Amino acid sequence: MYKVIIFIFALILPASVFSKTINGRLLGYNNQPISLSHISYEENGKQKSIQVNNDGTFRLEVNENYFVEIEFTGVDHQSYKKKILFPYELKPIDITIKLTPNQMPKVFNKIIAIGNFNEYNWDSGFIEFKENSDSIYTATLNPGSDTLLYQVIFDTGKNNRRSYNGHQSDFYVYDGGGDYRSGILTNKKEIKLSLDLKKYPKGKFNPEIISVDENVNFALSLENQLEDIRFSHLADRSKVVMNYKEYTNVDSVIASLKKMYLDSVKSIVNTIKERNFRFYCLLTYIDIASDGMNVENASDVIDKNLILELKAYMPPESDFLDKPRYGSFPLYISRILEKDYTNSEYLQKIIDLHNAESTAWMVLYVIRYSDRLKDSAGIKKFYDIMDNKFSNTKQATYAHNEFSKDKRIVVGKQIPEFKFANLDNPKDTITPSKLKGKYVLFDIWGTWCGPCLMEMKYLDSAYKTFKDKNFTIYSHAVDNGSKVVQNFRKNKWPMPWLHSLADGAWDSEQVKLFEVVGVPKTFLVDPDGKIIETDKLRQEKLIETLSKYLK
Repeated sequence: MYKVIIFIFALILPASVFSKTINGRLLGYNNQPISLSHISYEENGKQKSIQVNNDGTFRLEVNENYFVEIEFTGVDHQSYKKKILFPYELKPIDITIKLTPNQMPKVFNKIIAIGNFNEYNWDSGFIEFKENSDSIYTATLNPGSDTLLYQVIFDTGKNNRRSYNGHQSDFYVYDGGGDYRSGILTNKKEIKLSLDLKKYPKGKFNPEIISVDENVNFALSLENQLEDIRFSHLADRSKVVMNYKEYTNVDSVIASLKKMYLDSVKSIVNTIKERNFRFYCLLTYIDIASDGMNVENASDVIDKNLILELKAYMPPESDFLDKPRYGSFPLYISRILEKDYTNSEYLQKIIDLHNAESTAWMVLYVIRYSDRLKDSAGIKKFYDIMDNKFSNTKQATYAHNEFSKDKRIVVGKQIPEFKFANLDNPKDTITPSKLKGKYVLFDIWGTWCGPCLMEMKYLDSAYKTFKDKNFTIYSHAVDNGSKVVQNFRKNKWPMPWLHSLADGAWDSEQVKLFEVVGVPKTFLVDPDGKIIETDKLRQEKLIETLSKYLK
């Protein structure tokens, strides 16, 4: 029965993308047009933007079949991101959006100004506002030119700082990231900026998006419902990972959560007949199915009929596959439906027809998964595809770092030369020569990385077991700033061994030198500086592997 339905779906799918029209109004929290506002959106994998009319109206033409991801922004307001689902019918849809105002944080350490005078640097060269009264703050600066562009930042001591446009301005400029810069035209060498905190609205506000079309309102409600399910799944899964010591079998708990949320999406799919809406539901379904663990390990809770239907929506020639967010989904589809996905005709046709970055990612994921299965034929096949078709991409660089014969981090080679600052004593540097004489476990990790956190008790146990047996651990944090790592070590695990910060995160020297494409990454070096293990260094296997060398 389902095969017949899927065949019909495949027949009615459009061969090309139809233009969809969105008419609407973008308003402020007070239901009035905003002095300057924009709509930024993604179309076929590319970012575009339009300025909203002075009266708040806009007309957007997008070449998308199913939905468009939009960010609504306005002066003195917080940005609002939303997916707008398109019903299958081609008539224009009408929406009205109301944004939330910028509000002053309840607690902050200081207020600073950044701008073209310091190249918008949040960490240096900024100007601090001084309190003149209970609500008026001022700052004096040299604009350095006849045009000053600036933004205001309330420093709350957290990592989620955002910029506000200042109230004092002659004009505003969109910064391309959801906020606005205030502009002042001047011939003065010194400008006094003033900020009145009473101008920030108080109370509770929420962004709103509504339509006079019941079908559009249903689509908006559906998108909210599915996003709530997806984020709830991520949140619940993160709680389990963060508190893994409380569970006997973490994988089993995560699998149970996955089944619960998959069933929630399935119950929604079963109530919907509208073609485009079903497609979006199915994208959420496979997103949950493929997150956090191998889809094969969850195959008993995945409804393969729904995956077959999704495959019909995503034929090899579909432009939808060029979207970065969804380009890897065909790999999950093939892994669920096909035993030998490395010889999948479906995947091969996609590779033949597409040159997008998303396809290069998919090829890289196939190589990595083949490596996990110890499938040398699969690695070679897709490594050759990467070399022949995507040789100039960053994905090809990652593949080369991981699987090339020229790899540096392999058993038998000496650890590369390096010189990194000791995170606990910045005046001290750590080099291979200083580590000689000890077995050293190199651990590349991040405070944001769930699997890294699950390794902590094993690393801690290994250190306590072998620290007096010529052994230490050297951790490199792929994080933005040392404070994040130091706070983690205060609140979670002390990690009383050597530390360095991979300054620049994924662009850091450590990531390049140690050929890191994902964390956690560990490898073991002997007292002579030679790499002796790159595998079997995770969880329970860590102690077992170390015991071979540390008697």
